[in-house]
Amino acid sequence: MNIIIPDASDNYTMNLRKFTNFVPNLQMMRDSGTVDDFIDDLLGMLVRGKANIGIGGAMGTGKTSFINYLLSYTPAMERKVVIASVSETDVDRVLKGHDVVIFNANEEKGFSFQELLRTSLRTTADRVIIPESRGGEFKELYEANLKTKGNMFTAHALDDESFMDMCVDMYLSSPDVSGTESAEFLKNKITKALDIVIIMRRVGPKIRCKSISEVVQDADGKYAGMNAVYVWVVDPDNPLEGHYEATGSPLTDSIKARLNEHGITRDELERH
Repeated sequence: MNIIIPDASDNYTMNLRKFTNFVPNLQMMRDSGTVDDFIDDLLGMLVRGKANIGIGGAMGTGKTSFINYLLSYTPAMERKVVIASVSETDVDRVLKGHDVVIFNANEEKGFSFQELLRTSLRTTADRVIIPESRGGEFKELYEANLKTKGNMFTAHALDDESFMDMCVDMYLSSPDVSGTESAEFLKNKITKALDIVIIMRRVGPKIRCKSISEVVQDADGKYAGMNAVYVWVVDPDNPLEGHYEATGSPLTDSIKARLNEHGITRDELERH
């Protein structure tokens, strides 16, 4: 519940954010059409291969639910540390039996995001999950992505390129950043800590993956753009319908090598 009162506003406003009984597991994702065979295979491989994944989209596009779904691919014994001001991690229905540690960020009680993130690394976390990343905290999130792999976080962005722009903006808003670094310089830094960007969108009442893209590095390790491997194609005659389609652009050898280091076999990699 969010309530706005004068003097913050000219009038009183109340908003209730409603949560459905939707269980974000593989079966429900398939039944709703959010996931198909290709997405299941691709994302399962990326999660098990410890790719760092960013999830973007507008408000209400199921970003947090999608994180719950992605975590179902992780081994139950892996320690997953979730840092959130409001916990939306579906442990009982999706991650029952998993090693999940949930930290509640609360500045008033002294439990700052920065301190909890440092603590999560001290708990030998296998993965750090930030269901709702905020600007001033992004530098710490970036540094955690360099120290551990298989992390997940969200940001409000409507396409994969603007997701990178949002990451730059959040990094610059961190209190200990001078602001003198160029956007190009910061994109090159962030590229080293981010492997995959998934953009969610609404299609009428349904949730779809607008795109699943690899963050590409050039030979010098600098940001070289986005490689969209799978996209939602809108039916121009009926914009509330469409279908998933592979772009024909496979994952690069660079990310395949990193996934292979974390146990993804050559046969699996050749499918993508």
